[in-house]
Amino acid sequence: MINSTEKRNVFIIGLHRSGTTLLSDMISKFRGVSFFHDTGFPQNEGQFLQTVYPIGSTHGGPGKFGFNNKAHMDEKSQLLTNENIVKLQKEWLMHWNKDNNIFLEKSPPNMLKTRFLQCVFPNSYFILIKRNPIAVSYATQKWSKTSISSLFKHWIVCHEIFFEDMKYLKNINVISYEDLVDNPQTTLNSVLNFIGIEDAVNEKLIDPPKNNINEEYIKLWEYEYLNSSFFKRVEFKFLNKKIKKYGYSIIPLKKTEDKEIDGLL
Repeated sequence: MINSTEKRNVFIIGLHRSGTTLLSDMISKFRGVSFFHDTGFPQNEGQFLQTVYPIGSTHGGPGKFGFNNKAHMDEKSQLLTNENIVKLQKEWLMHWNKDNNIFLEKSPPNMLKTRFLQCVFPNSYFILIKRNPIAVSYATQKWSKTSISSLFKHWIVCHEIFFEDMKYLKNINVISYEDLVDNPQTTLNSVLNFIGIEDAVNEKLIDPPKNNINEEYIKLWEYEYLNSSFFKRVEFKFLNKKIKKYGYSIIPLKKTEDKEIDGLL
């Protein structure tokens, strides 16, 4: 049972366009939650409000940062000094309301920094929101300017790193974007319970999120996949083996021409 008066650092993590902003906006409206606002930086993300570790763009930005080994930080990081711990705590505390009990932060690149952040903020709660890699990749492409294939690989790499790091986290909850938009009340209630806002559970959502947002991306992908070369489809099938571990698939319904590919894998 969480003591309602204890201070908690809640981190919303997940790749760009996975629903991190949607979820953090929903949580930030509840009493006792302090969230960065009016900072002048994109999406009021905490990564821009500190000077201890490099921001995501240093490692490539959306759709790329996961490929850079330096983007992954854990308890062995050289930046994890007593001086930097105090510094990061102070820099973020400047933007939080100290009278509240829950300090909320959201920065997609922090998906690869959970173990580092847990050392800085021992009473940390991490909420990963994952989303269909097809939607994430197409929605991110406008920033990354990279291929869908590369974006699928980035999605895989980041989730592989996170789920390995998850073994070392004390408080972690994993939800999906799809559950949040299809069953917003139930999914939000589970999150509120996890971070200790029991008195707000079942409080009716005033503005529930729109659903079926993935569909336009999935239709676009089906066309691209079915018109791709044999060798490209082999690559996509290989990537799908890794993606399926996390509850998603990038392969459209079975097609006759794919039987030959299935025999190769």
